[in-house]
Amino acid sequence: MKFLKEKFSLILSILYIILMLGICIGIMINIINSSKYIYFIYFLLAIIIVFLINLFLFKKNKQINQKFFLISLVIAIILYSLLLFLPYNEPYVDYATFYNNAIHFATDGAYASKYMALFPHLWGYIMFLGVLFKIFGVNYLVVIISNVILNFISTYFVFKIIKSISDKKTAYFGTILWLYNPINLIWCMFAFGGTAFNTFLAISIYLTINFFKANHLKNKLLYSLLMGLFLGITNLFRPVSIIFIIAFLIVLIYEYFIKKPNNRILNVICTVIIFVFYICVGKISNIYLEHEIGYESATSVGFTLFSGSDINSDGSWSATGSKILNEGMEKEPFDANEIQNNLQSLAIENYLNNGIKNINLLLKKFVLLTSDVGGYSWNSATSMLDIDFQDNKENIISFVSVLGYYILILINLLFGIYAIKQKELPVISNILILFIGGFTIASIILEVSPRYFLPTLIPLTILGSVGVVKKQKN
Repeated sequence: MKFLKEKFSLILSILYIILMLGICIGIMINIINSSKYIYFIYFLLAIIIVFLINLFLFKKNKQINQKFFLISLVIAIILYSLLLFLPYNEPYVDYATFYNNAIHFATDGAYASKYMALFPHLWGYIMFLGVLFKIFGVNYLVVIISNVILNFISTYFVFKIIKSISDKKTAYFGTILWLYNPINLIWCMFAFGGTAFNTFLAISIYLTINFFKANHLKNKLLYSLLMGLFLGITNLFRPVSIIFIIAFLIVLIYEYFIKKPNNRILNVICTVIIFVFYICVGKISNIYLEHEIGYESATSVGFTLFSGSDINSDGSWSATGSKILNEGMEKEPFDANEIQNNLQSLAIENYLNNGIKNINLLLKKFVLLTSDVGGYSWNSATSMLDIDFQDNKENIISFVSVLGYYILILINLLFGIYAIKQKELPVISNILILFIGGFTIASIILEVSPRYFLPTLIPLTILGSVGVVKKQKN
């Protein structure tokens, strides 16, 4: 216990370095497997850029000032506004599911009811976009504008978060890093809950910081309530808030039960409040969903677990699982829980039958999940944009998208190296390290896709900014 008390942040920092090095190795493996050897040059260029930022921008005390920051903000607003004038194709696959069902929500049309009962986590963004369609009318520009607004709201909270754990100039750097990340810009084009998730996660992180800062009983209870509420809302857009809550609980136990025992009963009460409001948001959403679609929604993630266990698909979307799912949807009476529970049982059976092959499967899934978020994002954009790229997909936008992701990973490796030298890290840094690690582990058990790693972008930006500047507050 004494070792844990003294070395908690050190242990997390070492594990974080291992994770970031693992992602870097995965990037190399992906480049070799995909034969995109130009990406080697991108990665080397990312290393040079990070080195130059570290050497010249901060070691020479040439900090980003407010004037530079405001000019960057204006340019970013113009850049994001250009999304309104691009030609778009009709949404496809999952994005069509979100878009078309949001239209049904707004116009009292017929939902894809069985599909939504099987995947109730889709409902959050469908409901959100459907409300906007009711207010402003059905137009794809509503998708773009709402995403851009949400992205700038998340930008504000990224600034506030980084400022609270470092200083204003570090916050300027982190905010610019977030705004100009081409991956953010790309996903603003899609009818997809990723941008909304990022915004509400950023708000939740900010509330968490204030929870730990609060000294008065009333403030502590208020922030507990708000944390539960906003983590519940965050979960509606991607059901992973529980990972953040577990990370929060681990750090809470360390801070108030191990490191410096204090206010134990109060913190137990606060934890209960967080869970109650988090669960209530989900329950209310599910009740509304079931009322709208006329079916009981599934509580199991059987299909995603089955896809993750399927060696033939390397743990990505499974044609076999999809066939079982479609056969179940055709049966009457329809029971979403029965279908998902059946797939869950088959998934467990798959994992048991895989035996030693699971090691190779999980490693492949880790590489697929974490190595090519930038390239995947741009490839998705080429399908969404009504532009004939012909064979010119590897253009300047593809370059900056891939490069931007590589830079983000490298500065987080810097954060790990910096953190290992510190006696102690800010509370929120410990939580975010645990969240990124826990999210990665949970994800590689289920179905994987590079876009499923997008929920880590806010935490990666926050930690990476501190890693470059090497300045923090406890």
